[in-house]
Amino acid sequence: MTLWRMNTEFKPLLLRQLHELGLDAEHLPDIDSWRSLLSIIEQTYHEARCVTGRSLAVPSTEMQYPHPRGTDEARLRTLFNTIKDLVWLKAPDGVYLACNPVVERMLGTAEAAIVGRTDYDFISREQADSFREHDRAAMNTGTVCINEGWLTFKDTGYCGLFETSKTPVYDDTGQLIGVFGIARDITERKRAEAALKNSEQQARNLIDKLQVGVLLQSARAEILLCNQIALDLLGLSEAQLLGKSSFDPDWNVIHEDGSPFPGSEHPVPVSIATKSLVHDVVMGVYRPSKRDRVWLLVSAAPQLNPNNEVEQVVCTFVDITERKKMEERLELTQFASDYAPDCILWVNEQARICYANEAALHCHGFSKEELLSMTIHDLDPDFPPDVWLAHWHELQHKGGITIETRHRRRDGSIFPIEVSANFVKFGDKEYNIAYHRDITERKKSEAALRYSEQRLRDVSEASGEYLWEIDINLGYTYVSNRSIEVKGYTPEQLLGHAPAEFMPPEDIDMAARIVNLAISKNQPFKLQHRDITPSGAILWEEVSGVPFYDDAGHLLGLRGTGRNITGRKLKEEQLRVAAAAFETHEAIMITDAHGTIIKVNQAFQRITGYSQEEVLGENPRILSAGRNEKSFYSAMWQQLTTLGRWRGEIWDKRKSGQIYPKWMTITAVRDENGKTTEYVAIFSDITQRKLAEEEIRNLAFYDALTRLPNRRLLLDRLHAALSVSARSRRFGAVLFLDMDRFKTLNDTMGHDYGDLLLIEVAERIKLCVREIDTVARLGGDEFVILVEEIDTRAEETSKHIAAIAEKIRSALSVPYRLKEKHHHSSPSIGVCLYRGIEESTDDLLKHADMAMYQAKDSGRNAVRFFDPLMQQAVEARVTLENDLRHALPNDQLQLYYQIQVDNDRRAIGAEALVRWIHPIRGMVSPAHFIPIAEETSLILEVGAWVLKTACLQLAVWADRPMTCNLILAVNVSVQQFKQVGFVEHIAELIRAYCIVPQRLKLELTESVVLNDVSDIVQKMCALKSLGVRLSMDDFGTGYSSLSYLKNLPLDQLKIDQSFVRNIATDENDAVMVKTIIAMAQNFRLNVIAEGVETEAQLAFLKQNGCMCYQGYYFGKPAPIEQFQSQLEALSKTV
Repeated sequence: MTLWRMNTEFKPLLLRQLHELGLDAEHLPDIDSWRSLLSIIEQTYHEARCVTGRSLAVPSTEMQYPHPRGTDEARLRTLFNTIKDLVWLKAPDGVYLACNPVVERMLGTAEAAIVGRTDYDFISREQADSFREHDRAAMNTGTVCINEGWLTFKDTGYCGLFETSKTPVYDDTGQLIGVFGIARDITERKRAEAALKNSEQQARNLIDKLQVGVLLQSARAEILLCNQIALDLLGLSEAQLLGKSSFDPDWNVIHEDGSPFPGSEHPVPVSIATKSLVHDVVMGVYRPSKRDRVWLLVSAAPQLNPNNEVEQVVCTFVDITERKKMEERLELTQFASDYAPDCILWVNEQARICYANEAALHCHGFSKEELLSMTIHDLDPDFPPDVWLAHWHELQHKGGITIETRHRRRDGSIFPIEVSANFVKFGDKEYNIAYHRDITERKKSEAALRYSEQRLRDVSEASGEYLWEIDINLGYTYVSNRSIEVKGYTPEQLLGHAPAEFMPPEDIDMAARIVNLAISKNQPFKLQHRDITPSGAILWEEVSGVPFYDDAGHLLGLRGTGRNITGRKLKEEQLRVAAAAFETHEAIMITDAHGTIIKVNQAFQRITGYSQEEVLGENPRILSAGRNEKSFYSAMWQQLTTLGRWRGEIWDKRKSGQIYPKWMTITAVRDENGKTTEYVAIFSDITQRKLAEEEIRNLAFYDALTRLPNRRLLLDRLHAALSVSARSRRFGAVLFLDMDRFKTLNDTMGHDYGDLLLIEVAERIKLCVREIDTVARLGGDEFVILVEEIDTRAEETSKHIAAIAEKIRSALSVPYRLKEKHHHSSPSIGVCLYRGIEESTDDLLKHADMAMYQAKDSGRNAVRFFDPLMQQAVEARVTLENDLRHALPNDQLQLYYQIQVDNDRRAIGAEALVRWIHPIRGMVSPAHFIPIAEETSLILEVGAWVLKTACLQLAVWADRPMTCNLILAVNVSVQQFKQVGFVEHIAELIRAYCIVPQRLKLELTESVVLNDVSDIVQKMCALKSLGVRLSMDDFGTGYSSLSYLKNLPLDQLKIDQSFVRNIATDENDAVMVKTIIAMAQNFRLNVIAEGVETEAQLAFLKQNGCMCYQGYYFGKPAPIEQFQSQLEALSKTV
């Protein structure tokens, strides 16, 4: 059964559907048409079945074909026979029922040999099984089953990839009659598709590798394909981009000038319209996803088919955003270069100018054509060709240099320029890009700066300042020459050193704090510190400075000035003192040049009683007391005007109205032109001073105790009296009196009793003379009476003066009542007459003094007139004193020793007595020179010599059996004993001569203990602690007191020879001696009597308990050699 033997009712339906598809022998169907054909077959079959109660046969009359039926079958057969695809019909069991010629060729056999056979006969079993499964699937589902697979035909050996479509076929009863199959060999198509796919992938890979965006667009400008770069540039995903059109308004495309870019002007539509290439169109495309605009350079190329129709358009574009920016920058750069304020020249290796900007043209005065036709030699007189070549090589080596040179303008003028030359290379070309700047003004500024700096240095030098600069790491880097005067160091000594190296340590922290604070705040600073000069002297320096930094803000150092303010510091100190002095105890008033008060101090307010508010703006006349005459003030202003200063005493009035004296100094303050600007008055209230002056005058001329004239007033009056006497030729007299034993009164009863006596004496004397006579007190108990204008005759004058003197003596001898105590005293009066100026005042007083001492020597309570012989005696005494001063240095003093014995007449010691062996006078009695020594303090030197010599003698005696136990007595004067360090001196002598201290006995007079008993007792106890013996010499001749005696640490009492001398004949002396011995015994003291010269005296003393003796009876005082002989002789008699 062939294909055309199928149910006749089915054929009309199939033909109708084929006709609708337009299929005929002239138009062979493609694979898709075959798929439609299979679908039509299935549809036709179902349509036939859906006719209920009606045969599937379609009457021929109902067929609306334009051709007869026979013709349709012929056409269908022709169609099937000419189809290039394999077409067959199988029975349900898989047996071929019919096939077309293509199947015959593929299987290698005729249709007749194929019908009735199955796929197993023509292909491999595996492939036949697969085909069979596909048939069943179509039959089971009643639908078209389409498959694709490889088939290899056994007979022909052909192997190919086939796409098959299998459709079940039913009869008019709906009974399945078979499977209609169509297969197309798609081997080449698949290979072509694979090749195309591979080609497309390679093309995609290629365009993805391109650095441009690529779009493949349809003839309607729809985007069909894109690469990743296109997506990145447009900021879209592939899904967002595909299908978009170039006309999409979302692109918001603009021109370079910012105007809208119409879609019709887009390169793609233009390329489509013109069927030609459109390239390098600049478009600004907005990217919504990135909210920015990207600049693209777009090109479009159409792809034409054989009919010259546009099928597709390839659109490419690149991102030129950076290039646009670069172009803008280049434009700005070009603009900046053309219109830069500095001249710019491009010069090649041959020195020819290749480019010049507007500034260069304007600066040099040439046109561009003129300048570009010139070489650098034409402009720069300092760069001839030979110099240029060296410059070019240097520029090549260094890459850039900066120099200063000169250029010539078009008018021929020469001007200075600064050139910054830079070597650049473009490809194989080399250039010198030279930036020129006219530095005429800078040169002027530099010259002005140099002048200014020099002026600054000059001013600094003139002002005493020096300039400095400090690197924070290197110390001083610059110091001007003035530093030697400010700091004491030369610049060379300072460079490289830190300022702290020249400061005292205590100033360094202070200076560092100030500088660091200034650095932290980037502000100027000022400080004062001290410098230590090379000589060690201290100078004060005031430093003003400021920190400076580099362009990055890093601190480089400090710079500033310094000045020596040592003088200013001294002035400040003076001002400080002056400020303190302004508030001193002295009043200070300052007025302006017109005399208006502008300032006062506290002392002014205290002294005047006016507050500052009350006097400010007032004239000093408000203080005037009205006591000073107008002439006084005239003289004051005259002196102020001429000398600028006035000083004197003036009377003023306080606010209370009290008038007071003041001492005032007024100073005119003048400016540099000599004009008076202020007056400064300094004054003090001298009320107390005036009182004090009066008191001082009294003290100066009157005795404070008795209110009598003193020596000064006496001499004034005596001098005046001598002048009066010289004119009148009348005698006058000077009486010099001294109260007898006045010292004893002071020493025993105290100075207050002595003062009362002197006051009473003064009053009594005044009652004895005239008002015109002068009664003066010279001091102590010495009084002088000046009696003037007595008589022209000496004899009468003497009588009159004798009477006055006697009256005075009698008045002063009357007992005195002193504080409920009675005291007896008397005067010794010396009288000296005068007339004219034959004798000086000093001589008169000296003569009266001599007469007074003569009265004392006569037994006191007497009056004596001056005798010239007295003068001789005084002069002799003075000569003796002078000789005594040379006695010790000339070894004229010598110790004599007088033996002391006990009751058995055994030698127990000796008394050391000083003797003066004068080379001319011979032996000088101690009675003559000892008083002189005591009066002149020579006794200290003599006493020290005696003690030293005595201790030396004790040291000598200690080595001899006959003398080792002797005690040596040494007299000590009052002055010597009261010396500070006397005890230490004795201790030093004991140590120095290694003597036994108990062998040394110091003899003290009663006068030693009359004053400051506690101190004397303390010294005596100290001597006793050393082991030294103490003896009271001449006991009974003074004012002995039992209270003194019981407190004194004495070892011995010595009975004065004045009592021993008359004990045998004078009962009073005998009683005195007995009393002294008894007293000593009661106080357990040893007793020694001096001046024993007879056996009777010795017997009396022994009988009454005396223990030791000394006197001529045993031996006279003798030098050490004779004393030794006395000892030997005495030892033989005992």
